[in-house]
Amino acid sequence: MKTIKLFTILLFSVLLTSQAFGQESTHYYVIQVATYPSWADFAKDEQKFYTNTGTADNNFYGEQVGNSIKVYLLDSQQGTAMFFYNYERTMEVLDVVKNNPHFKGAFRKSGVNWDNLVYYGDIFDQYKEEIPSEFSDKGERINTETQTADKEYTVQLGVFTEEKSKDFIINTFGFAEETAASYEAIVTYDFVKVKNKICRRYYVGNFTSKKTAEPFKKDLEKKSNRKLMIVQR
Repeated sequence: MKTIKLFTILLFSVLLTSQAFGQESTHYYVIQVATYPSWADFAKDEQKFYTNTGTADNNFYGEQVGNSIKVYLLDSQQGTAMFFYNYERTMEVLDVVKNNPHFKGAFRKSGVNWDNLVYYGDIFDQYKEEIPSEFSDKGERINTETQTADKEYTVQLGVFTEEKSKDFIINTFGFAEETAASYEAIVTYDFVKVKNKICRRYYVGNFTSKKTAEPFKKDLEKKSNRKLMIVQR
């Protein structure tokens, strides 16, 4: 009888442990590195975020929570941002981040809503205090005419260590029929060096502003389940 009871207790313990590990494996995380009272205050600290994080890219994102801006670091894979899913990987990156004197209080966090995240580069661009083109950085007038230049924006699909086929890009990002039909005209790439490897960086579309590019980007994010970014080229 004692043997049966002992076996039952052991079996129950194993089931609980298996369930706990199963639940843990489904969790996803970010690393919270800072909190600011506003987006503008976050943008003022731009230089703090150009640092080694232990990831391929510095994928910092902001989220407005009540009256505060929470800043998170996401992991990266092939040039796209993603949550941390592996505990060991998360703690490895967290150790690197906490070595930065600005981020000593960084910690692992779960339950962040992907749709609420805003890429840090977009925040810096929006809130940056730019000096008018007719003045130098010391406030001296250097020309009397206001110069304007047309800006073009595109959606960056990712950075890959090898060339990707047309079918791969279309299927991965769920191109609409009209987008796929114009593939050769709207999908471009350049080269970038990542950890001593020459990689291809793919883009799609040409837009006159970030505002007009945003709906296109969100549609691709929804279809591909990847976090993308709008860049100026």
